[in-house]
Amino acid sequence: MDSMHLAKTVLNVLLYSLVELTAFTVLTLTLKRRLNFSTLHQLVFVLDREMIHVQTAIILWVFYTTQISLTHYGTDYSFEFAWLESPTTT
Repeated sequence: MDSMHLAKTVLNVLLYSLVELTAFTVLTLTLKRRLNFSTLHQLVFVLDREMIHVQTAIILWVFYTTQISLTHYGTDYSFEFAWLESPTTT
């Protein structure tokens, strides 16, 4: 993975995080306005009780989203399979 590809992958992760944060903000405002329900209190409670699990999930998610874009992972959308055209050796 060269530095350009790594930068593109990190940018994709950051954009996805921004979308998630926006969705959480909209959900928080909607629940507060309609039900007078504080999602921030719920978030603080979960982070206080389950911080190790949440931190592990976030770290694994970042590693997964970074590794999924590597070439050796097998993602090939060109549909040109060289192994089909090569002669078989037995």
